[in-house]
Amino acid sequence: MIQTIDPEPSLHTRFDIATFLDDVRPAIERHRGEADAQRSMPGELADELRRAGAFGLSTPVELDGLELSLTTALAVYEALGRIDGPAAWNIWNGNLGFTAAMLGHEATRQIWDGTRAPIIANSARTAGAGLPVAGGFRLSGRWDIVSAIDIADWVALFGLVMVDGAPRLLGGAPDVRVFFVPTADVQVLDTWHTSGMRGTGSKTVVVDDVMVPEMFAISPFAAAHVDRPLFRIPAFTLASSGAAPIVVGIARAALDELIALAPTKATDNGQMLAERGHVQSQIARAQMSLDAASLLLLDSATHIDRAAIAGEPVTEVLRARLRAAMSHAAAVSREVLSTCQLLASSSAIYTANAIERLVRDGMTASQHMLLSPTHLDILGRLTFGLDPGTPVI
Repeated sequence: MIQTIDPEPSLHTRFDIATFLDDVRPAIERHRGEADAQRSMPGELADELRRAGAFGLSTPVELDGLELSLTTALAVYEALGRIDGPAAWNIWNGNLGFTAAMLGHEATRQIWDGTRAPIIANSARTAGAGLPVAGGFRLSGRWDIVSAIDIADWVALFGLVMVDGAPRLLGGAPDVRVFFVPTADVQVLDTWHTSGMRGTGSKTVVVDDVMVPEMFAISPFAAAHVDRPLFRIPAFTLASSGAAPIVVGIARAALDELIALAPTKATDNGQMLAERGHVQSQIARAQMSLDAASLLLLDSATHIDRAAIAGEPVTEVLRARLRAAMSHAAAVSREVLSTCQLLASSSAIYTANAIERLVRDGMTASQHMLLSPTHLDILGRLTFGLDPGTPVI
């Protein structure tokens, strides 16, 4: 099923990945230490990334977004992960521009108000309750691990519409909504004390009886009102697929550091690390494993893009194949990170060595629920003609 990947199936033909990376790399590298120390992305870095278009990757072109294809976006996220995992993670989590194609005109106008490109943090945990009132909902809840919340202008929070203490049903299923709330209306709890990915600022958001107008509470399954390829892809697929390529990028960076270290690191028999046969074979195997995992991710995304471009259904099987590729990529990345840590031996325990940070970041990022190996079950169930076992693929 592997096919040659289209070089650029994006509507925005002016976008060049190499130029974009050249624009953002200096600022990301300059602020890396500060982000890790303060456990969130510095505002100055967020502003520089905003100006470079980093938070408009999936935003419609009418709103000065890039409207990149899914395939291109995944390639961008991997490249960003190779520069810095936490910065890439915040960029991915702040890229909810595709929701402008789902929201109504007035809601879109208020979020994309023309002053600057908005950063929209999010949580897909259905951890809140929206009580229907005249004109909208009264929202309350607590959402943990909300990446990029410190730099965000808005936050999109999943919750259930509740009536008389029970979920309201629509078509026999609970009425799930995505509630868009200005970050000025939420409380942020500093709960992000972790071993890795510290610079993501993935803190806890608390909302206490905040009024959310009806126009800012949409179904995550709502069809887009913009009929172009990117917006024919289900919202969950667009929102969820950045985690895996970022982890692959982090693993590539760790491998880069090991390759740079190996020619000068002495081993117990007097040879340099790069001269040891077992090291050479393990590095080659790690390179091939990451290349294969990356290509599978991009190929899975390309099949989705092609279906959307052709106006064909983005089927459960296509989406499940991407989910399986994401879980596979995370497993491969964990193995590569472990290999890098093992081969670097004592060098990998010093904070002055980048491998130490990259292993922490990569292992932490790969713990995300989107990368769980259990998601392979979805493709397996569909292969046997069963239901996918989950309403969200």
